[in-house]
Amino acid sequence: MAQGLTKHIDIKNKDQQMARIDTDAVSSVWIGGGKSNAKKIVGEEFADITGGSRINFVDKGRHENELVGLLEAILTSSKREAPGLEGVELVSLSSDSFTIAIAGSQGATNFIEFTGSAAVEAIDSVLFTLGSGASGLDLKNANSQVTLFDTDAVNSIFIGDSDQTSSDFDDEVNGSSLSIGEMDDLIAAALKGNTDPGLTTAVDGVKILGLTDQGFTLQIEGSGATADTIIFEGDAAVAALEAAQTTTGDGRPFIDTQDPDTEFAIFDVETMNNLFIGGDGADTAEFQSIVGGSFINEDEVLEIFEAIITGNGRNGNSHGLDGVELVGLNDTSFSIQITNTRNQSTNDPGIDYILFTNVNELDGAQDFGFAAPSELDVG
Repeated sequence: MAQGLTKHIDIKNKDQQMARIDTDAVSSVWIGGGKSNAKKIVGEEFADITGGSRINFVDKGRHENELVGLLEAILTSSKREAPGLEGVELVSLSSDSFTIAIAGSQGATNFIEFTGSAAVEAIDSVLFTLGSGASGLDLKNANSQVTLFDTDAVNSIFIGDSDQTSSDFDDEVNGSSLSIGEMDDLIAAALKGNTDPGLTTAVDGVKILGLTDQGFTLQIEGSGATADTIIFEGDAAVAALEAAQTTTGDGRPFIDTQDPDTEFAIFDVETMNNLFIGGDGADTAEFQSIVGGSFINEDEVLEIFEAIITGNGRNGNSHGLDGVELVGLNDTSFSIQITNTRNQSTNDPGIDYILFTNVNELDGAQDFGFAAPSELDVG
């Protein structure tokens, strides 16, 4: 088994780990320690939801699906309060899986991806629908809500008053509905920077909570301290990601980590051997120790993933890959966010994104939990 990819995590361990859990195969996942450890290391609410030691998700007369409580705490709130769960961050969210990062001992971060029916149950439990049963939410109300925009099923969803959001968001979305066309503009602005003169960073008030070959998820600051989450999926969502790429004159995708611009590229390892990322190829010594040039090569993709989830001991670091964060994950793809450290003195460092697709085709990918879609998922 690859370093850092385990059957469980241990919040008491100083080393960073990742577990990818199929909730149809097991009924719980070990997280280490007891309730007092969970409270001390992660947070009191996390300890109250899980009870420490394990996260349970199959009801055998003793346990409820604790994934429901976790997602509710992370994504929903009322009374114009901010959603969130102390010590836990949402790394990736889709309609059928999610990945969380849990605080560990001595600054470690432990990742768990949940798939299977219990994960879907938890996601479905937080999805909000309108009185008519249609997907949608209300940016102007006192609640933090979550909804699914399936672009294969509908052309728009109700979102309430966009005036309650940042001016950047309001520039991209007008009125009380979000259409597929506005979705295209919104994700392009979030991944390539707003086109307003002098503004090269991502859309203010919008956070990316997932970039995969299935679509993307955005969290939008709403009324008060609330934050609403929209999962975008379907052919139009995937097409929007493809269109949002930064490309050369001949259409080849690229990013440039040396400039302050926010840029996005898809590295399909089945059709591409490398991806240009600019300059010496990285902004931190740890990243340079893997890439060390102007291109990310195909054989460096899994090495980047391993370093993010473990640190791999580079420069004495066992806590991830400096300057690089995981922002999307599923069976066949993952995404990273790269912070351009060269421009930090200008308070406009620039953030670049890369979506790696067909990762399951790489040699050794199965050791990291990547696998080809099942026959049930094909066609």
